[in-house]
Amino acid sequence: MTTRDGIVTKNFLEQKLQFFKVEIFAKMDQLKKDISDDFDNKLTQLKSDIFNKLDEKAGAQSKDEEESAAHEMSHERVSDDLDNLDKRVTVLEKGN
Repeated sequence: MTTRDGIVTKNFLEQKLQFFKVEIFAKMDQLKKDISDDFDNKLTQLKSDIFNKLDEKAGAQSKDEEESAAHEMSHERVSDDLDNLDKRVTVLEKGN
């Protein structure tokens, strides 16, 4: 019997305390797991966000480099055209 004349026995209290102790430790373990899982998920999302931004910036950098190279090539072509024109004018001037 757990009580005697309405008085709680020591054994009853010890059993209840042991039960609560087990229950508290189980809840603490679950809470640690939940926090760890949540942290892992957030860390994974952060890594993904960082890599996505890096990919985006690298793509923009490549595009800028390609545009710069194309622009530089157009300047070279115009410069070559001007040189050719200058040579033709010089030849024409010598011919007259």
